[in-house]
Amino acid sequence: MRLAILAASSYAGSNQVTELSTSEVDLDLLGQRLGEQDAGFAVHIFRAERGLAEAVEQVIAEAGEPIEELLFYFLGYAVVSDERGPALLLAGERLGTFSLKRLRRVLGEKATRGLAVLDTVVALDPEAEAEPGVDALGTALVSAEAPVNLIASARKDGGGVGRAPFTSLFELVLDWHSVKNTELSAEGLYAAMRAEEPMFAELEAARHFAGSAPFVVLRGAAPASMPPPAPEPSEPAVDDSWAEPVPPSEEERTQALERGKEALAKGEQEAALTDLQSALRTGPRDADTYHAILGAFEKAGNPDGSFNAASVLDALGAADVHEGLLVSAHRPEGLLPAQGVLSEEDWKSKRFCPERDADLDAVFAALGTAALEVGVETARRKRRMPALDPSSAQDLEKSTTTLARTLAWSARLLGFVRPRFHVLDSVTGGLDLAPVSDPTFVAGKALGSGLTLPELVFLWSRTLILLRPEHRVLSLLTEPAEIEAMLRATVVLGAQGEKRGLDADTKLFVRSLRRHLRGPGLETAAEAARKVTTPRLGARLAHFRRTVSLAGARAGLLASGNLELAIRMTERYPVTEAGPIEAQIGDLMRFSVSPEHAALRERIGVSVKER
Repeated sequence: MRLAILAASSYAGSNQVTELSTSEVDLDLLGQRLGEQDAGFAVHIFRAERGLAEAVEQVIAEAGEPIEELLFYFLGYAVVSDERGPALLLAGERLGTFSLKRLRRVLGEKATRGLAVLDTVVALDPEAEAEPGVDALGTALVSAEAPVNLIASARKDGGGVGRAPFTSLFELVLDWHSVKNTELSAEGLYAAMRAEEPMFAELEAARHFAGSAPFVVLRGAAPASMPPPAPEPSEPAVDDSWAEPVPPSEEERTQALERGKEALAKGEQEAALTDLQSALRTGPRDADTYHAILGAFEKAGNPDGSFNAASVLDALGAADVHEGLLVSAHRPEGLLPAQGVLSEEDWKSKRFCPERDADLDAVFAALGTAALEVGVETARRKRRMPALDPSSAQDLEKSTTTLARTLAWSARLLGFVRPRFHVLDSVTGGLDLAPVSDPTFVAGKALGSGLTLPELVFLWSRTLILLRPEHRVLSLLTEPAEIEAMLRATVVLGAQGEKRGLDADTKLFVRSLRRHLRGPGLETAAEAARKVTTPRLGARLAHFRRTVSLAGARAGLLASGNLELAIRMTERYPVTEAGPIEAQIGDLMRFSVSPEHAALRERIGVSVKER
């Protein structure tokens, strides 16, 4: 048989060591993983308290059949410099120990092959270093003559905040290997951990010590003799009433134009604007409609609306002399002279994107930081992360480069916390939001020359919108099917039992979400995901991506204050997800005369006023 014994403690209540608040949760997740079919361990989980050694020996004695592979996993404190030899520290009113000499005897004598995995914090010796601590563990536990292997990590006591980095990486590698259906030895597992360079670099000290016989952690595909899984029960039909919003028909557009002009003739400017702006949904580049809208703004005594309508006419080449002079008089030169910044309420009220899908918003809100963590893990697994060296970092508070200055200015205007920033030799598209946890932008060196400050502001603002919590996942899960797989995994995880026959991505998302989402939050997220996880989910997510991309261009328009510039930059640096270039430009024109744009301009203090 294959037996896994896992032990951890938070050490809560001990006045000799710092509490490790997440340790027991980490072991629960690892226990689930080792009990799965490709691992095949019978798993026993204990709290690392006094009496652990006796409990381990009792489990082994009661096994009832020979133990071929015995895995012992410990997460907690260790004493590495004691004159009696290294020992694992056990919680209790009075701290106890489990000596490595005794553990070595258990692993070497009670099983054909043994593996100890020790994620330790060096205890009771502030002067002890992590590297010698790992060496001490290896020397005490492993010899070339015994079939006992060790993967060990040691770190100094840093306050016990957050998940253990070694255990997190260990679990990730096991999860990522599951889709390969191949054998994974202890040596191969450690090599895979080392291959994840950014995460491995977070470990203070870690080593693999090989014994006389290799240890298989994952066996890979199940034997062919195993019976096939029972078929899943059929599910009730789902409501798939979602449909992508469509613009008015030509007949509806004509009727809206007629109503708008009639209202304008009666002096009912607000009603006229409502109908005329509605007509733009079908004809966003129709000069006659913008002339009518300009007339409504002028009659209503709205100089900012008049300027925005005239700007569209100028871009269309349909402005008369009066309208051209109006545009040239108020079009900003250089950076927009903004007097205010956007608030959280401006974003929550969807002023950049009133058409965004409310049900998908609810899913991403319910997933919260779990979506970010899953997205970062996926980007790391699929090798999307750029190499970010400290030498390429720019200090936005001190840098005088145009790239850094315009990023800092744009972030402040749009109400974002100042992000991190790296300049690389090249970046696809010129600039991008890096798929890492902390908000970090990257830009190619070439982008820093040849563009004006307002042009850079447009590009930064268009990308900064991805920092919003409801949008962030789009910068991490970039393949079309990945978000769909994550939402399906959320539904699966919230169900009573996991479904079989999941594709590789969905299976890994289930594992990843299990680490970051639990309790009432899981139930809320699963219920929200269930509402949108229908046969049309792919089309719904494509529409969501498009609306977010369009919202980014609208943010660029607001921040630059210049429609002509926004159109030029959209043509020069198109965004594929936003649709055809002509449609993107039409959207900018329509947004220019919208009440949302007017409210945002008023918020940042750039509205044209009567003189």
